[in-house]
Amino acid sequence: MTLEEQLIALMEAHDLSSISVGLLRSSDPDLGIFPNVYAQGGGECGSCGHPGEGLAAAVLAALADLAAKRNRPLSPDSLPAIEGIEA
Repeated sequence: MTLEEQLIALMEAHDLSSISVGLLRSSDPDLGIFPNVYAQGGGECGSCGHPGEGLAAAVLAALADLAAKRNRPLSPDSLPAIEGIEA
């Protein structure tokens, strides 16, 4: 499954209107480059971008942030099979 197909599966599984995945370069050379994820759905948004985290962890954290704002806890069982993301 390509990264695009995985992101589409996440959008469908979590009723997202958008998901953006990017990479940020920290001004601190010790922190390097890290993923930033923004997910939006149902009028709410969730995001995550912290140095030291991988892409899968950033996606999960953004979805958990969004789920909390929607007042619906994120169930790992609701995640489609995504490479690097374990239930």
